[in-house]
Amino acid sequence: MKSQDETLEDWCRALLQALELDDVEIDVNEVLALAGVAAHSVVRPAAPPAPDSAALEARISAEVAKRLEPTIAAAVAASEARQAQRAAQLVAETEKRLDFDRRADRAAFEETLSVLQKKFNVLYLASAELGVRR
Repeated sequence: MKSQDETLEDWCRALLQALELDDVEIDVNEVLALAGVAAHSVVRPAAPPAPDSAALEARISAEVAKRLEPTIAAAVAASEARQAQRAAQLVAETEKRLDFDRRADRAAFEETLSVLQKKFNVLYLASAELGVRR
């Protein structure tokens, strides 16, 4: 049976793969600490509401933003880098294919031109022989 830490790591890895963020490092302990802050900061229905719940909510929002912004920025940067790399790869493949097609077209043109030149030479020689016989 897996330990709790192994289960959390597996779950986190699966989530990152689903979000296509394989190269982003996530500290599971930081996520759990953030969840703990959120869980202990929530006003429970059985308890009377805290007198300063707006300040508490603002503090939680600030803490969440402070902890998540670097991870989100890193994930966005990694995603953009992958997209740029894929775009460059597609451009290179397209240029290679176009170059191959251009060379094939040129070879076909040169072959057709050669055949036409030979036919022209045959006709020229035939017409020259007709002129000599008369």
